[in-house]
Amino acid sequence: VRGAAMAAAAVKALPAKFKFQRLTPDLVKPATECIATTFAVSSTGSSPDPFSWLFNLRKHHWRSMAGMFVERAAHESISLVCLNDETGDVDGVMLNEDWKLHAPPAYRQLSSDWRPVRAAFNDLHTRFKSRGPHIMDGEVFHALIFTCTRPEAQGSGINRELWRRSMETAQNHNFKEFVAEASTASTRRALDALGFREVASVPFADWLFEGQEVLSEAAEEKPDEWDRLSIHARKIHSDLWV
Repeated sequence: VRGAAMAAAAVKALPAKFKFQRLTPDLVKPATECIATTFAVSSTGSSPDPFSWLFNLRKHHWRSMAGMFVERAAHESISLVCLNDETGDVDGVMLNEDWKLHAPPAYRQLSSDWRPVRAAFNDLHTRFKSRGPHIMDGEVFHALIFTCTRPEAQGSGINRELWRRSMETAQNHNFKEFVAEASTASTRRALDALGFREVASVPFADWLFEGQEVLSEAAEEKPDEWDRLSIHARKIHSDLWV
């Protein structure tokens, strides 16, 4: 009952202009643009993302990185978007995949700007996989790091609704576990509130890439927000809000 009431309240609070649906091929471009706009470093050098801030990742970088994953996800049935009826934009994106899917071939052909970021995620995933038994196809539902709400729409409840619907999707597809990465403390707090627990992490302060502490400046810039890259998991039960 409590779960149903919370879900109803979440939907009720959303403005009528927001419509949620499955990501489809015709929405690949606007969904990719939503991600690029949200994550990229601005003209003033600011960004909510530590990797964008560290490596000066602009919109074209994020279009290259995210676009291949959005394109693939659009041909499956488990990723979601929030459409804004008033502007025609995609204001929210949640890319979901089976954990066992390999990265698209173009992932290895990204510009060198992405090398330390890819290495950090590879290290994190290795630490995650070392925690237990071999993961089988169809077992682990993976929300990719690209989950976001367009800056001007943040605070409107889009993110919460994307997570709620994704949890339902994971359950309906009979996945056993839900996992998601976090590169900020605010994302970790949101995952904690959804019942996730942190299971592995890569510390920014002393993690080495080719012998260099390439992430340490982020930890120095915002020690309370940018201290590690982490991965979180929760079991999928019949009542997802317990």
